[in-house]
Amino acid sequence: MNFKPRIITSNNGAALIISFLILVLLTMIATIAITMNIMEIKISNNHEESNKAFYDAESGIQHALVQLKVVTTDWTTSNSNFTTQLAGATSANPWVNFLSSGIFSVAGNYVVTIKDDNDETGTLDPASDNNRRVYIRSESNTLFGSRKVIEVLVEGYLPKDVSVWNNGIFSGSGQAGKIIKGKVIISGSVHLLGENSSGVQTVGYADTAVDLEILDLSGKARISNNYYGLVTGLLDKIPDLTNSSQSLNGIMRVKHGKVSLEGDSQIGAPETTTSYKDTMDGVYIADGYSEPDDVNQVFTDKAGVYNDTIPPDLQSQIKMPSLSNEILPGVSYQNWLSTNSLHIPSLNIDFTTGTATTLFAKKGEIESNYPGTIITANTISGDFTITRTDSNGNQHSFSWTNSSKTLQVKGVVTVDGNLDLGDGRKTGGDITYITDPTNINGTTTVGSTIFANSDIAEGSGKIMIHNNVLPAGSKSFATPGGETLAFVAKDKIEIALKDSDNDLTAAAAFFAENEIISAKKNDVAGTFVSNYINMGQNSPTIFQVPTLADNLPPGLPGSTKILIPPKTPKIISWREIQ
Repeated sequence: MNFKPRIITSNNGAALIISFLILVLLTMIATIAITMNIMEIKISNNHEESNKAFYDAESGIQHALVQLKVVTTDWTTSNSNFTTQLAGATSANPWVNFLSSGIFSVAGNYVVTIKDDNDETGTLDPASDNNRRVYIRSESNTLFGSRKVIEVLVEGYLPKDVSVWNNGIFSGSGQAGKIIKGKVIISGSVHLLGENSSGVQTVGYADTAVDLEILDLSGKARISNNYYGLVTGLLDKIPDLTNSSQSLNGIMRVKHGKVSLEGDSQIGAPETTTSYKDTMDGVYIADGYSEPDDVNQVFTDKAGVYNDTIPPDLQSQIKMPSLSNEILPGVSYQNWLSTNSLHIPSLNIDFTTGTATTLFAKKGEIESNYPGTIITANTISGDFTITRTDSNGNQHSFSWTNSSKTLQVKGVVTVDGNLDLGDGRKTGGDITYITDPTNINGTTTVGSTIFANSDIAEGSGKIMIHNNVLPAGSKSFATPGGETLAFVAKDKIEIALKDSDNDLTAAAAFFAENEIISAKKNDVAGTFVSNYINMGQNSPTIFQVPTLADNLPPGLPGSTKILIPPKTPKIISWREIQ
């Protein structure tokens, strides 16, 4: 039986099969599309959660920076740090809680911890910070399980101390337009106002055709930022610089008036050594330089105008201090110094017995005029001691030992007239001073103050220094518990002005209402504050001692601290841990 193949020629049912295949294909496409959409939604949700966790953690970092800035507003000294915030840290658990936000907080959900960076010398202590650097770690967890951790290393800024006494020179209105002129060497910060004590501009008038020069340097005069060139006799008396760059952090600020740099004079120097900081930290001059090329003799890390260094809203606080300013409501510095002190007449301590003879002759008069005063004077040796318990119960003393030329001062001594120190002869020897702490109106003093007040019969209130004047102890000047002497004059302070005077060295704080004159090639450590600084043509030096601003003797005009609040701590490094 033979079978032949049968060719199907009918199309019946083909449409159904094709439709079914298309349906299956569409179903597969729809399923894939739905699956991909669900995956995209999950990915999007995960990404959103991850972003939320990241930004919440970042919010924690920013919150911590703001809180640390609040902490730094209480910092006032160079050794301020974050130690208080590290309380409870141990070697096993160095991270300590710093702050956190609630889970529904609009600021985000995070927990912030901090720890010390341990990048200090000596024995490491996780609960102690010595370099103002800490790690901040911010962790955020979302409701759906996303977690982010960010860690940063930050460094806190110290407030900028723009106080009067945080300078080598601070000067006001000047004389004949010039505040400083000549072949001078100034090391440290310089702040020149071109204003009098009332804040009235006296130099560099804006409405004149020519701005007057406030600073005129000539020859090899320089303003520097280190202790290079400081004579050994002074270097042995002042604290060592503690920063690794051996820098005075010198900043030059000129509010009014131009600066003239003649000859080879310089502000700062090219950075050529590793032993000292050569360039200035900053130079800010409002009215510029006398000649366009003068700027080529300026070497500084930063430069600008006065407003760049002192915020305008703070400038009204920075004025040339005066003895007529108030130290307390209704009490001027002059009255405070006169009231809280012992009083002596004009004296010439010239290494003879003459001073003791004068005091012996006026003993009854002085003790009668100033109750609580006791004078002992040896007219043979030339030694004398004056003590007084003032009307407020404060104790002061002024003693001189002629054989050793030692001056010992406690509290405040008011000279009603003028004071001469030394005989000016090179063989005369050094005047060594000792300052004893005392308590004035409930405050323990650092150092002592000699105030030359004006007196019609005795003199205008001048202090004249003719020999070296140095503290007794090594590295003791401008230190707590050390020896710091301040000279305050109603009129002038003259340092080696007489023709017979030799070059001298001195370490002290100097304030004169009208003028300070350093006439010879003198070497001075401390600060000059006066309306006019006359440093002549003999290349005298003045070296700022940074610790003086925090260890001022009593009653110095301009002693109120003026601080620019610190900025938000800066981020040194950043990383995302998870």
